[in-house]
Order: sequence, then structure tokens, then C-alpha cells
Amino acid sequence: MQSVRKSVLVPYPATAMFDLVDRVELYPQFLPWCVDAKALAVRADGQTARLDIDYHGVRAHFTTDNVNKAPETIVITLRDGHVMIADEPPGFVGGFGGENAGPTPTGFLAAAFAADIPAMLNRIARELGFEIAALKARVTIAWNPRGIAGAEGISPTPFEAVSDIWLTSVVDAATIEQMKSAYERRCPLHNLFRKAGCRMIENWHVEQK
Repeated sequence: MQSVRKSVLVPYPATAMFDLVDRVELYPQFLPWCVDAKALAVRADGQTARLDIDYHGVRAHFTTDNVNKAPETIVITLRDGHVMIADEPPGFVGGFGGENAGPTPTGFLAAAFAADIPAMLNRIARELGFEIAALKARVTIAWNPRGIAGAEGISPTPFEAVSDIWLTSVVDAATIEQMKSAYERRCPLHNLFRKAGCRMIENWHVEQK
């Protein structure tokens, strides 16, 4: 599997940067998606820490074991939480590719959009005072791989997102339309794609019982 290494030159001494990473309790002050961070156990060579994340209503947490070698390195090992592997097939869009050990990053993006749809629709339905009996969603993203490969003048961003939404409920058509309108206004991933200029196509398959 491929690994990514990144280095950045900053106008601060190594001790200051080390302290910034080591003081996890300060993360909520400068990381807007981090709502809580705390040390669960402190040792002479580091600590066990937990981070709680809330990004546009998507909540998660993870715990890490951090081993310090001040002021040079902090080795962070995930203890628990959500682990996702993104990879590419060998030779993906003309590049070096990977080992196909997981979905591509674009695949994760489509999956996140598909997961966001039922999460938002169930939330809105409860606010409107009804329950959805059955719900599933599928998202297909269209993009030009030549953009990822570096072709001049070709955008790498998706140009079309097709959502198929199957929904069963007892409410009337007017309430369903009210829910659709709220969804288009409030769904984070829907608006992310729309504001990026992506053509949004929605196929609603509504069964009223």
C-alpha cells in the first residue's frame, strides 16, 4: 500500500511545534471539527488521548497511544475508533496506483454522499413529525479521469452526481415535497457537490402506504 509523507517549513522552533501537537487538550481551540480532546492517561514517555469530532453533524471519536521523543517526534498509534483504508487499483488512471486494498478516495466521497442522504432525511422526517418506514440511497459520481492524470484544461472534480432515493412512508405528497426541499437546503454533501458546479440529478422512488 502506498504511504504519503509531507513536510512543511514553519517559522517556529521544533519545541513549540512539539508542544502544540502534544497538548491535545488545546485542539478544540484551533481545530473547528474537534469538539473535545483530553488525555486519558499520562506516562513518562507520552499519553493516551481521545479526540471527539463533530463535522457538520457527523460525529465520531478515536483514541490514540502517543509515544514522545521530545522535541523531535511523537509516534501516534490508533487504539480504537473508525479505521478506513483508501487505495487505488494498480495503474489507476495512468498513475502508479496502489494495491486495491480499499475504495478509492473518490469512492469514499460517493459513499459519504450516499450515507448522508438517509441520515438527513430521517432527521428531517422526525422534525416534520413522521417516520420513514423504509429508506435506501445510491449515488453515482461522474468525473473525467484525464483530469486526475493531469490533462491540460480538464477539471479533476466530478461533473455529475446522480442520486437514487427509495423511500416508503405514510405521509401525503405535500409533506414529502417539504422534506425534499429541506434536504436540498441542508444536506452537507449535496451542497458540497452543487456549489462545486456539479450537475445534480435526483431520482426519487416514493411509495406511500
